[in-house]
Amino acid sequence: MLLVRDYKMSIIDAFSTVYNSELYERLNDLDTGLYYQSPLYVYHYLQNELKTGRLA
Repeated sequence: MLLVRDYKMSIIDAFSTVYNSELYERLNDLDTGLYYQSPLYVYHYLQNELKTGRLA
């Protein structure tokens, strides 16, 4: 919903953005520990990826 609000995306585009992101790959990797971070913390990583094309 943050992508819908902040980037004026449709819900379908927002899901697609997340599922096709490097961030999503890292969220699924238990070794990164991102899966237990707060949603806003993780969202900041996604925002950075959208701005720069890279996660970090």
